[in-house]
Amino acid sequence: MNKKIYLLLLLASFFVTQCSENLKKNAKKQDKKEQQWSAEKKAVIALVAAALIAGTTVGCAYSLGLIDFSTKPDGAKKRGCIRQKRSNQRPNQRPNQRPNQRPNQRSIQERLYDAILFEQLDEVAALIAEKVSLTLPIMYGERFVAANALFFAIDRCSYKRNTQIAIFHTILAQFDEKEINGDHEETYLNKAIYRPVSPAPIAVVKALLDAKANPKTADKKYLLPTPLHSAVSRFKENGDDGCVTALLQAKADPTRKNQLEQTPLEFAQITLTHEKFEEFKKLFPS
Repeated sequence: MNKKIYLLLLLASFFVTQCSENLKKNAKKQDKKEQQWSAEKKAVIALVAAALIAGTTVGCAYSLGLIDFSTKPDGAKKRGCIRQKRSNQRPNQRPNQRPNQRPNQRSIQERLYDAILFEQLDEVAALIAEKVSLTLPIMYGERFVAANALFFAIDRCSYKRNTQIAIFHTILAQFDEKEINGDHEETYLNKAIYRPVSPAPIAVVKALLDAKANPKTADKKYLLPTPLHSAVSRFKENGDDGCVTALLQAKADPTRKNQLEQTPLEFAQITLTHEKFEEFKKLFPS
């Protein structure tokens, strides 16, 4: 009996010893894995931090112009070329003007553009004396501004300043009846009658009518509006300022239809409120 107990105790001690050794081995393996993972984690964090620092440094250097990734045949840096170009440009020089080009060497059409834009009445008169063409398109560099000087002057009259209106009258005096009623996509009269937000003053409309602008001629653009159709849009924003009466006195045709087969009154009925339409309708002869 004692031998059996002894053997059992011996086996139990052996089993406990083996279990403890296995636990120690597993603990050592786990420690190694944790140490290895910790080392890898630290390495990844270090690489990410280094990449961020390097990217930030390169970005700052590029923005300051210290380095550039572009290449030029002559070895010049792109940013350096831009700086050199800007430094060669005079403070008052226009973007499309060559560095060695003087202001008086600009085209006469550009001078006319400036004179109308900046309300230089004397300069407009001087250019007219130099026989500047008022019927050519107004261009600034390669940018289209207006079909001709009169269109541009009418457009500028929308600001309702006396100098602009005086420039308009100066240019209008150079146009005869044939030129005023010339073949354009938009008529001078429609241009003066309606412009979104701020149309030209009624004095400009009356001046065109006095210069024999035809009040029956329709535009060639969308909807083919006559001056009376344009007067509806003007009436909607400005009320009765005498435009409709002036057109009717100049023999405008109240029965002529636009592209949608609408007379001016029919167009007004769908465009104006009921109260404004009744007011507009009173301006027409019964």
